[in-house]
Amino acid sequence: MKVKDIISKFREELVGIYSFDELDQILFLVLESELKFKRTDLVLQADRKLHIHESLRLNEILGNLQRGMPLQYVLGHAWFDGMKFYVNQDVLIPRQETEELVNWIHSSILPESSTAYGKCLDIGTGSGCIAISLKKRMHFLSVTGLDISEKAIAVASKNSKDLGVPVSWCVGDILHWEKMREETPMIRDQEFDVIVSNPPYVMKAEKSRMESRVTDFEPHSALFVSDADPLIFYRKISEFAFHTLKAGAYLYFEINEAKGEDVAELMEKAGFQDIEVRKDLQEKNRMVRARKV
Repeated sequence: MKVKDIISKFREELVGIYSFDELDQILFLVLESELKFKRTDLVLQADRKLHIHESLRLNEILGNLQRGMPLQYVLGHAWFDGMKFYVNQDVLIPRQETEELVNWIHSSILPESSTAYGKCLDIGTGSGCIAISLKKRMHFLSVTGLDISEKAIAVASKNSKDLGVPVSWCVGDILHWEKMREETPMIRDQEFDVIVSNPPYVMKAEKSRMESRVTDFEPHSALFVSDADPLIFYRKISEFAFHTLKAGAYLYFEINEAKGEDVAELMEKAGFQDIEVRKDLQEKNRMVRARKV
């Protein structure tokens, strides 16, 4: 089988699943990842014969794409903040709006303020993309990533090692934060200068409106919350943060676009001040921060 044959096979068998533009981009990303192609190689090396292991791997990828598996899981990596993160189905795929949250935090913490910002905690760290990106950008931060999932922490730890960015990792259940705080050495008796979280915030009632590529493959525990108490993570994290942040320090959240005012009100009730809801590049309410006075 030649390169042009596998290209034709991808196009024939994925038509209808992806748009033409999506398929063209997927083809390039697959061949770039697996064959180290540049875009011009799609033409220049069209007649190159594939090695047997290349052919088997590309057909495996095709089968997974036909099942609707997101490309990031198929290839085993996702790009975030200019870095290549390992991902599998134990963690969410990093998204652009989360990168905007990292940008906001970074722009708020100036290098000359480094002595005032020592310890950062990322709650619900998943792949570790927030924690690692903040540490990469701001070496003066001592960053810890927390997640209830041991499998997620294993992914985050691998990313930390592979990317050469030192972050501490620990397992803990923020919904039972008082017990977790007592039993987790990395958290116990600590005061933080920054706390950030992208917690589960999609209501189960919204599931039917979501793409099957998300609902069928990404971890539901990191996505969905009960319709009866959709802000449970924001409430518990705000309680925890108010007890563990230093005076003057900030708590940052990524939020459900429909819940900006509700999260802000919740944070105010928890004792926070200077609350600001910020829109993402799509003009959706997607981030909020508040200061502990």
